[in-house]
Amino acid sequence: MPGRFARSLGLVLAASVAAAGCNALNDAPGATPRPTPVPTGTPVTATPEPSVETPDPAGSGTTQTDTEWGRIWDAIPRSFPVYPGAEATTDVGPPASAQFVVPADVATTTTWTKAALDGTGLRTTVSGPLEDGSMTLDSVGPNGCAAKATIVRTGGLTILTVLYGARCPFA
Repeated sequence: MPGRFARSLGLVLAASVAAAGCNALNDAPGATPRPTPVPTGTPVTATPEPSVETPDPAGSGTTQTDTEWGRIWDAIPRSFPVYPGAEATTDVGPPASAQFVVPADVATTTTWTKAALDGTGLRTTVSGPLEDGSMTLDSVGPNGCAAKATIVRTGGLTILTVLYGARCPFA
């Protein structure tokens, strides 16, 4: 069943990206960039806490870590959508599946990320802005899959932090 979900997730993402390409408004100057997945290659990794690290039972070599939010993957799959031009970082905050410096403001990043996550078949709700101006996107999918994305402006940078639940497929 997880393999079927991963294939379906990839097909939904591919279809949503293809459909977005047909939208001429997205090509207009100043338009919000279309959702695209992380470029092909090695998944973006975070620095896990070694004392709670557990090897991936599926054998991908990716580990999992227990956090206050719950058990997470220590990386995100290539199919996880990340804002265009975002640069991976591991210098911000506690363990996470991935962290990025995003070249956009919090509102733009939130709108784009919600649309991209919804395009993968996850159901995403947005909370915020909180007192610090941050936004939180909580996503759920089949079989207990959950992801949390937090977007905050700090030190003049927009930071996207992703917690990708251990019950989510990693493909």
